[in-house]
Amino acid sequence: MTGCESRKSGRSCSGRICRNETGEKAWLKKFPFGEVGLSFLPMNLPPFDKLPAYQPRAFVPADVDWGDWSQIAPLYDRLEARAAQCKTAADLEQWLVDWGELSAALDQDGSLRHIAMTCHTDDEATEKAYLHFVERIQPETKPREFKLAQIFIAHPLRRKLPKERYEIFDRNTALQVELFRPENVALETEEAKLGQQYQKLSGSLTVQFRGEEKTLIQMARYLEEPDRGLRLVLRVSQCVVSRLR
Repeated sequence: MTGCESRKSGRSCSGRICRNETGEKAWLKKFPFGEVGLSFLPMNLPPFDKLPAYQPRAFVPADVDWGDWSQIAPLYDRLEARAAQCKTAADLEQWLVDWGELSAALDQDGSLRHIAMTCHTDDEATEKAYLHFVERIQPETKPREFKLAQIFIAHPLRRKLPKERYEIFDRNTALQVELFRPENVALETEEAKLGQQYQKLSGSLTVQFRGEEKTLIQMARYLEEPDRGLRLVLRVSQCVVSRLR
């Protein structure tokens, strides 16, 4: 990174936030082995300019709205119907690949909503998007994922899959079937909603430090300062904030 204002003036910003030539926020710090700088790129609100899939999808359509259960349910229907049509171990492997593709796509969308919510705790749109997924989509997908797991465990071709490749997956899926309880779905939804409220509260907390208002995340770096007295004050402050929460 070049162009930091502190560098131009001949000063080291000692790990402080400064700005590069384009005006973007940047972090610069000198180490014994040289100088390290990072630019902070602004994070977009969901869906982050529609991040592409890791690789082209074969089973899941590219234009699925992951906030609309009516578009997701048919994909689970197709997987359930296809399982009985698998005649060879290769057929079952392809079924597993398609199931994994659907699960990964859902996980990606849920993760993007969660990241946006935690990065923009004061934004109503990101909060609404995340809660919609938690309240309307996940309670539908969890029983369907359980159903597919049941189908796999009971499938007659299961034992013909290569053991060295599927042993851990097989074990984990069997445990999923054993442990799943429908009544836990609603409890997990409430837990996720409470977590969102905690993120929102934590994100709104600020402190006055050396004449500046800083968030708790911004204050975390000072816990690495060599000044033991400063670290002690910050630790005490952390305890006070925790009690206030």
